[in-house]
Amino acid sequence: MKKTITINLANRVFQIEEDAYMMLEQYLNGLRAYFKRTDPDGEITDDIENRISELFAEKKRLGHEVITVDITSEVIHRMGDMSDFIDTDEETSSTAGTTYTETTSEPEREKVQRKFYRDISNKWVAGVLSGLAAYVNIDVWVLRLVFIFLLFTPITLFLIVFYIACAIFIDPAITVNQRLEMKGEAVSPDAIWKKISEESKDFGDKISDGFSKVRTKYNLGYEKSETTAEKKPKRSWTSWLWGILGIIIALALCFGFLYLISPDLVEGFRAGYYSIDDPEHILESIAYMFAGGLGLLSIVIIPLMILCGILFFLLGLAILIVPIGVILKTPFHIIIKILLIIGWFMLFFYVLS
Repeated sequence: MKKTITINLANRVFQIEEDAYMMLEQYLNGLRAYFKRTDPDGEITDDIENRISELFAEKKRLGHEVITVDITSEVIHRMGDMSDFIDTDEETSSTAGTTYTETTSEPEREKVQRKFYRDISNKWVAGVLSGLAAYVNIDVWVLRLVFIFLLFTPITLFLIVFYIACAIFIDPAITVNQRLEMKGEAVSPDAIWKKISEESKDFGDKISDGFSKVRTKYNLGYEKSETTAEKKPKRSWTSWLWGILGIIIALALCFGFLYLISPDLVEGFRAGYYSIDDPEHILESIAYMFAGGLGLLSIVIIPLMILCGILFFLLGLAILIVPIGVILKTPFHIIIKILLIIGWFMLFFYVLS
């Protein structure tokens, strides 16, 4: 049993565990102390508090009535740990002057080498194309149109395999630091604050639009349906595989039970009992022909052969995809990575042929 308390964070009320509250309070106090010199009015920390409140509200809407330590730790990591602020400040303080000048124009963000992440905030499937668009600095809709067009060309298989490999091995841009790196912007306290402010505004717009659509479509039943759906555990690919295997075994057992209660079915084709042309007994004739002709062993073997075929296909797909994932994890330039992936793809199918 854990003690919970009620807090008001950015005009939102939450039930939070006492340990989680201590963690959150320590984090916010650290931010206030850090930004005290550059932000005496607390504007930055107020924006950060507001963003944390929005993330907590999102968790609450998805069925988490109490804010736990795990949720608080996840939100803090997503916002940026204190070490991120301290490290980036130490890097910039050696090169920057010790004075801060107030300007009316928006400061230009320092550009750095972009990193390839999956942009899950703008995804259709896994965020691969949106992340790649951010990496090469083009509009995502252009890349999506090109991808859809190329799906009708001979390189369809390569595109699908490449997309699956990226979806598995490329990390999603979850934290503020990762989203800045994805955009090619220097990770600094000011950049983190600006990114948080932008996302806070975007989040408010999305929530407003989302609720208006939900009210129209589901007649104000959004929160209940969303909570129910969220509470259902997400099934992984292994659970789907075991489900398919269970169906195959269940079918085999059903036919096996049919054999046990009527062993005459394995004596061969029993179409002689009824004429296949007799419409009154055609179903009985087909049943005898199927069960009696194949027998229990065939009924079990055929599903197992199908299962083995699926497993061998997945094994071959893994042999093809894993080296691509290793290449994607290398520090090489994206052009070199693509050339290496194309080379491996051609070598793989050359060996198969």
